[in-house]
Amino acid sequence: MKILGDRNYALIEIGAKGCGTYEPCEILPFFEEQLYIDEAEEVTAFLQWCHDNDKAFGHGNYEERFAEFKAATAPDAGKDYEPGSGEYNDMMFGDSPDS
Repeated sequence: MKILGDRNYALIEIGAKGCGTYEPCEILPFFEEQLYIDEAEEVTAFLQWCHDNDKAFGHGNYEERFAEFKAATAPDAGKDYEPGSGEYNDMMFGDSPDS
């Protein structure tokens, strides 16, 4: 999935309003049978990530929060930069040719 989508947000909203949380175990019973099979696993992972990281969202920012989730859970997410491996690091660690 590239975006969460209006439909999935509307389903999540039903459970979140009823329970006051994004914890999948609590809100999925409200709407899990209405999720498309190919999206259910990612929606569940998104909700778990929001719950674990204390990330809330609403009608105005759910796509931004989903993009944040996608970036945080991408295969190369969380890799640290090594000094000297790029322009940003050269600038931060004083390895530029001007120093």
